[in-house]
Amino acid sequence: MKILVAADAEQESISINAAIYKERPDHLIFLGDGISILDQVQAAYPALPISYVHGDRDPIPYRILQETFMNTRILFGHGHHWDVQNLGYEMALDAAQWTKCPIVLYGHSCPAFARQIDGIWVMCPGPIALTYGVIYLGEYMPPACVIHTIY
Repeated sequence: MKILVAADAEQESISINAAIYKERPDHLIFLGDGISILDQVQAAYPALPISYVHGDRDPIPYRILQETFMNTRILFGHGHHWDVQNLGYEMALDAAQWTKCPIVLYGHSCPAFARQIDGIWVMCPGPIALTYGVIYLGEYMPPACVIHTIY
């Protein structure tokens, strides 16, 4: 399974559509800030399932979600809740450890980042105008997270 992870679109849908076209993902996770573009994305790719959280610049308060894909739990939030701009990924990593999720994702206009730390993948895809993330899940392989440039 291939999951595209994007964040911080700020009303710019061209880049996210380009990433979807390039990657052909099975699922999209959007990490907030620019949530209104998801209507355009859903119109262009009606069969693509989308999970999302709101960011601090979206009209509805943000939240943190946990979903399971191919028996792998993924914890994701915008990042503002974990104060990633000031504290880095530490609070997000702590949340993943506490909830026993092997993957944690956050946005909030932080630089793109994907690293496995203490057995947990921590990923920020960066702003979609520049970068996005891809999660690879398979029945007989461990999860993997990768950052790609948009063009």
